[in-house]
Amino acid sequence: MTTRQPSEKDALSGDALIEIHSEISNGSEIGPGVWVRAASTVTETKIGKSCFVGFRSILEFADIEEGSMFASRVHLRGTRERRIRIGRNVWLGTNVTVAAGVTIGDGAVVAAGALVMTDVAADEIAVGRPARIVSKRQAAEDGFPDPSPILSKVRHRAQMGLPTFLEESSLSPQRAIAEGGLENWRVSGSTFVDAELTGGVDVSIDDGCILIGRSAKKGGVSPKGGIHLGSGVHIAPLVIVEGAGGLVVGERCVIGRGVTIVTSTHDHRFRSLPWVEAPVTIGPGCTIGEGSVIVGPVNIGEGATVEPYSVVIRDVQAGHQSRGVVSIQEK
Repeated sequence: MTTRQPSEKDALSGDALIEIHSEISNGSEIGPGVWVRAASTVTETKIGKSCFVGFRSILEFADIEEGSMFASRVHLRGTRERRIRIGRNVWLGTNVTVAAGVTIGDGAVVAAGALVMTDVAADEIAVGRPARIVSKRQAAEDGFPDPSPILSKVRHRAQMGLPTFLEESSLSPQRAIAEGGLENWRVSGSTFVDAELTGGVDVSIDDGCILIGRSAKKGGVSPKGGIHLGSGVHIAPLVIVEGAGGLVVGERCVIGRGVTIVTSTHDHRFRSLPWVEAPVTIGPGCTIGEGSVIVGPVNIGEGATVEPYSVVIRDVQAGHQSRGVVSIQEK
């Protein structure tokens, strides 16, 4: 296994962009225009051109065709004997797991948190654990996703000395804390921050978290972008917050270990999977359990509890509990 560091010339000037702390094994092939985000692992896997791989993903013994997009924490669990095959223009949502030997056909969509144990045909939409087919995609043929314009912007930011996941030192949380006037926040030095942060006092963020997302005024894509954390919020280790579409967390909330919060989605009605803002609001006094996934647009009411390893894709009323992959609510 070879660790690719952003200081290497090819990571900055080559067609593919491999971010910090990602590992690409011998025997892997990475096509042009591919973007592999930080802390991902690629083992004996072939990735076709113009694919996207989100944070902390693990791709093992897979063949991935062009224009496919994977959100953060996707796990392809292939083996040498039973490789996984992913077609063109496939979308895998956050925290999707695919079992060894599975084939996912061209244009298929797999929803966040799904566990795919059997084949998914072209353009089918799969949800759940285990995944089941719920409908078929009817997409306007406007071309495959193309991350290359964004990659050019990332490289330009790196050249300007701005925060990117190409240079670890640029992601120091102290920079974001100073910019936001948040000197009383306690943020681990091992947390990576490329985000516009605002909020209250006595906020604590533990080791190994990843926080991204800015408002349009600060170079982001949405006016709602950025991360607002109310007073007394605690974020446990290894949380990923993708705040490009806007995250607001109320006072005294606890975000558990390994939680993933995503404030954007993609419009599956178009083959190009255009980005769509999907803001998330978490009311005061909420508890988000370990390993849970929250995908906007979502509002979680005051005092609500999301049980560990839940997937929340709908609003949760104040004081209620949410559990399971389809967000079952209980008083």
